[in-house]
Amino acid sequence: MTIETSQLDALRRWLRSAGSAFADVEAAAQLKGGQSNPTYRLDTGAGPVVLRKQPRGASKWAHDVRREHTVLSALKQTDVLTPTPYEFCDDASILGGDFYLMEFIDGRIIDDCRLFDAPREQRQAIYRSFTQAVAQLHSVDYQAIGLASFGKPKEFVSRQIALHGKLFQNYQPAGEPNMAWLEKTLPRFIPSGGTFGVVNNDIRLGNAVLDATEPRVISLLDWEMATIADTRVDASLLLLPYYLPSNHPQGSFRNVAMGTEGLPLEEEILAAYGEADTQLQDMVFFIVFNLYRYASVSAGIAHRLAQGIAVADDAARYGPTVTPTARAAVELARNSFARDVPPPSDQEAC
Repeated sequence: MTIETSQLDALRRWLRSAGSAFADVEAAAQLKGGQSNPTYRLDTGAGPVVLRKQPRGASKWAHDVRREHTVLSALKQTDVLTPTPYEFCDDASILGGDFYLMEFIDGRIIDDCRLFDAPREQRQAIYRSFTQAVAQLHSVDYQAIGLASFGKPKEFVSRQIALHGKLFQNYQPAGEPNMAWLEKTLPRFIPSGGTFGVVNNDIRLGNAVLDATEPRVISLLDWEMATIADTRVDASLLLLPYYLPSNHPQGSFRNVAMGTEGLPLEEEILAAYGEADTQLQDMVFFIVFNLYRYASVSAGIAHRLAQGIAVADDAARYGPTVTPTARAAVELARNSFARDVPPPSDQEAC
């Protein structure tokens, strides 16, 4: 998705009218990575800056870059590692949807969780730094930074289960037995307790910027799904690479020799997170919950690909992961909190 010359001209005019320091846009190039909001590097007279926009065909509430801008603005009052947000625009006549500018963070982005593009001796330290950055986010007093009304945490998990059930039905009308089983079963086992806080809601190593040479995270990205919820929603995402199917485009730790490859064990991730927050009860439920959401999101990516509006070059790799991801969720649930629930049947797909 390129920004056309006429759109660049309109962008320059709008930025000048907004008094932006980045109005002198010289060039725009789309950045790779992510399946939702198109992201561009703008080279300007004041240096590089990032533009994030809604994708073509998105409804007003979907791919909510206004939400992203709001949470980033609030988090700049804290020590959480985030880029600085700049101008926000909701005039769809400029680029076809909402957009905003944010600080360009120069560093490494490695999408595959196995970190094959990083030196083996750095991988443990990178994961430790990433996990501690997420724990730092979860320690923020969200009310003190003006996010008291940013989400509805008490019913978040149940709403998400129902939402993804409806979305999946739209993506795959024929249904899928494992997804139907999860939609029906998960509401019965939602854990109580937990701590409410700011959650990125899409946290993974591929949504972090690493220092160019050192094994540490310098910024957390992709905040469009951020909300206020049980922080275990995010904490369990730290563990998802251990449970994703081996064909997942973001990588998987299945069949990986963790010690040989310099990667952390699950207990080491938990320990690094627990240094700042030890509220980790009922993590298995949230891992299953996130596998269910990942399967739904993968179906959505495949659906957009079929419509010709996919954002990323690797969109075709997500469709084949839907059933393996949902099956992994069912197996984990039936081996833990849902042992007495009968397995999925073909009839549940309808």
